[in-house]
Amino acid sequence: MKIVVLSPSGRNISASVRTLPPDAQISVVTSAAVAHDEFEIVRLAPPSAPLRAVDAWLLRTPVGRAMRRLSPVDPGSVFERSTRSSSAAAAALVGADLIVAAERDAVYAAWRWARRTSAQAVVGFPAARMASRANRAAEAP
Repeated sequence: MKIVVLSPSGRNISASVRTLPPDAQISVVTSAAVAHDEFEIVRLAPPSAPLRAVDAWLLRTPVGRAMRRLSPVDPGSVFERSTRSSSAAAAALVGADLIVAAERDAVYAAWRWARRTSAQAVVGFPAARMASRANRAAEAP
């Protein structure tokens, strides 16, 4: 089973990935500088400096924070566009059986990729464990 974990920040990803089935082929798609030997890391380009400046400006007020979620600078939209523009991320996601959104900003990307491919998308590692068990039971003779 091939599992792709989407984690824009890459925070606490090592401990969480260890809870997935040990025989699964696991890839982590992230914008953070994460190094690990147990699974493949697909690193995306971080958001550009002008985009980060606009994002920081919008975060200063409640109205700005609301507008941020509705605009193209929304971190979830930015991450989804990054996964589309990266050939390595696209290759990992196209062959996936299960896509795990590890953070809120990865949910949109997981949903979009699940619609493009035959993969199942879930939010969080507990749901990923349940989905992998269900896939295993369905594959058993």
